[in-house]
Amino acid sequence: MPSIEHSAGISAGHRAGPIVCSVLAALLAFAVCLGLRLTEAPAWDRDFLQVQGEPLMATHDAYYFLAGAQGSGRPAAAHEPFFKLTRFFHALTGQSYGNLGFWLPILLAPLVVFPLAFLAWREDLPEAVLPMGIVAGGTMGFLVRTRLGYYDHDMLSLLLSVLFCSTLLVFLDRWRARSQALQASSEPQNAFKFGPVAVCCLLAGLSGWAWITFYPSGEPVLAAVMGMALVPALVMTRGARARAVIVLALGLTYLLAVNLVWGLALLGVLVLAWGPFFRWFRGGSAFWALAACCWLAVFFLGNLDGQLAEVFRQLAKYAPMVPEGNRTADSLALPSVMHSVREARLLPWHVMAERSGVTWWLFGSGVVGYVYLCWKRPLYLLFLPMLALAVGAVTLGARFTMYGGVPVGLGLGLGLALLMSGLGLRQRVRAVVLTSFALVAGMLLWAQTGNLKPTPILSPEYARTLLHLRETTPPDARIWLWWDYGYAAQYYAQRASFGDGAMNSRDHLYPLALVHATASSRQAAQMIRMVTQTQQEQWERAGAALVHGQSAPWSLYLQPPLGLLLDMDPESAQRQINALADDKQPWPDDLPPQYLLLSWDNLALAGWITTFGNWNLRTGQGRGGKIQRIAGDISVDMDAGVLHTALNETLELDGYLLVSRDDRNATFWENNSGWHGLYNGVTKQFLIMDETVYRSMLVQMLLKDPQEFAEDFELVVDNFPWARVYRVQ
Repeated sequence: MPSIEHSAGISAGHRAGPIVCSVLAALLAFAVCLGLRLTEAPAWDRDFLQVQGEPLMATHDAYYFLAGAQGSGRPAAAHEPFFKLTRFFHALTGQSYGNLGFWLPILLAPLVVFPLAFLAWREDLPEAVLPMGIVAGGTMGFLVRTRLGYYDHDMLSLLLSVLFCSTLLVFLDRWRARSQALQASSEPQNAFKFGPVAVCCLLAGLSGWAWITFYPSGEPVLAAVMGMALVPALVMTRGARARAVIVLALGLTYLLAVNLVWGLALLGVLVLAWGPFFRWFRGGSAFWALAACCWLAVFFLGNLDGQLAEVFRQLAKYAPMVPEGNRTADSLALPSVMHSVREARLLPWHVMAERSGVTWWLFGSGVVGYVYLCWKRPLYLLFLPMLALAVGAVTLGARFTMYGGVPVGLGLGLGLALLMSGLGLRQRVRAVVLTSFALVAGMLLWAQTGNLKPTPILSPEYARTLLHLRETTPPDARIWLWWDYGYAAQYYAQRASFGDGAMNSRDHLYPLALVHATASSRQAAQMIRMVTQTQQEQWERAGAALVHGQSAPWSLYLQPPLGLLLDMDPESAQRQINALADDKQPWPDDLPPQYLLLSWDNLALAGWITTFGNWNLRTGQGRGGKIQRIAGDISVDMDAGVLHTALNETLELDGYLLVSRDDRNATFWENNSGWHGLYNGVTKQFLIMDETVYRSMLVQMLLKDPQEFAEDFELVVDNFPWARVYRVQ
């Protein structure tokens, strides 16, 4: 590794020209990134994409943060800062939560260009701002996660991570300058002043604290950045004591970020040790004893061992080799939902490159430029974990490509600018070349955004059904609906949901899927009763009292739902579940009211739902059904029960169900094919499904006569054929 070079901008005195150029370029890059996100805005201006004057959200997590902000969501102390930020924007603008959730992502996400512009200004390379900002803020991996209606962590997580890395880079650059000055002087190596170091630690630590406060899942990434910072820090520092100090300073920065109170306490100890009590600790043994104690404090108070375990847990969660049935300590092989989650799906290499760097050749150019940048300015290794996450998306899942635009942008901006400067090209020439790169990247991204269309995660009929439940159900009621829509229920209905984007696996996934997938309405109702009784008994054993009818008793609803089964072996648990389909069992009368919502939206997920709902608790395998939409011109021979497709293919049907806005018409044949047809006369959709899907409550309770289930469920909301809500009898 070459010697660590300082930024040109420091020695140049930061003339006014580079400042103005950097600011103007940053504003232009921000405008481009904002414009890219606005391309789909006209398509959202449709009545069927609005509910009560608010647009529908484009991601499930948006409803989580909006529900948390309005006080109706599942409690989560870790996300309370984000809820408070949302309330602040709500109070500041006077806009409804739904409108904030729709527009804020596209306004906040492009802010990532400004800390990058600051780095370009420090290097006295303002010509690098435009390509760097457009690529970092506009690549599809980041853009698709910060579109209209994508109100979640990602609109701030990249900005805050880049801000932290930039602050840490400035800190280490100042440390390098001071270390070199000490080496060139006759002062002893312990003559440095700790005051500036403490201030830099505090600023970097606070920026890291802001990152982790608003994005708790970023803690492993922050730890990786801190680990990477050790490499150039140790290389550019001479002397054992000086190296001990910089390692301690980085540890203090990390502790401030992840545990602010203890970080401030440790900072106070060090300020005292190097201030009024410096003469006590300038000796060798006292210094090393203090350093060792501080390192141990960072390790344990910063939960570094826990972070290592968390990294492996996250890798295991996304890694494809993890089986979907995971055997727990109690030996029940409960299902895992991860491989039905879109963002966890794997990516081919060329798709990863396009989502991380616009195109594969721009991605490659950016990586080469970034390698050169790290060769000339090793402190930019701080951004290497982001590149590793983007490349790792081929096995970890598509969401991690959002990090790739930053290192690729640094390479296309600062890296190529330094390379051209090293070749002797004047700034005007460099500006033309880099602006051309920015123009090409912007045009390519503009073409890519042309494929974006509004993608609300639920239909307006579904949302209106949930709004109706807000007015017609008691506050302590719980709604059983497929977990993808749990957050939406917490926002629109302002009621607790069984399952959501966090409570969506194993002991939540299995009972929820069974209720939808079973062919027995009695089993569905009694599974809901069994889970609710189990949770209430655990809650009462904890010494709590339940007051009915006041508000969602989240503390009760967050109890383990399968506590009764976890004490059984797999065979006994399976028999207990199967018995729920037989005779009606006695249940307590004081259970809080439970509702089951079935929706047309869920039919697209019927394959996964029936897989998880027909799960074997011993083998850890599911038997899912099949469902498929048939496009093009189709016809059904009503005499023979034969489906004719536009491709001249035929399929014998056992049944055909025609539904319209107000009616249904069922026809059956004795073909014994195991296939059924379903036609929605409103949407003009034709679906074929096998016996498993057709007999499931997901289909039967949504589309058949509600009186068939009256012994177990009472119909309370009928938005046929879009949605129905039943109260458990």
